[in-house]
Amino acid sequence: MKVYFLYHKGEYGPYSLTKDDIDDKPYSDYLSVQSINAESYTDKELHHEFFYVNNHPLSNVFGLGSIFVTVIMNDEKVVGAFSVKNGMTYSLLEEEE
Repeated sequence: MKVYFLYHKGEYGPYSLTKDDIDDKPYSDYLSVQSINAESYTDKELHHEFFYVNNHPLSNVFGLGSIFVTVIMNDEKVVGAFSVKNGMTYSLLEEEE
């Protein structure tokens, strides 16, 4: 399956998380669907890049068009990503926590 990038929607950050932050919303929503331990994100300078994409697995689930995807970055390195549809947070490729 090919996922098509539609457009860059903006960015957020920089910010950093403490161990106390990782259990609070909204951080807990997107950290819970990452493949690495949430504490791996603490004490790092993070920022988000926002995109709309087509042909995402969630597009088929909901029968809707573009999906909002957030890429989590530390410096210039991608350290995580998640997708959001209808107020629910999913891993990048659809698995819900």
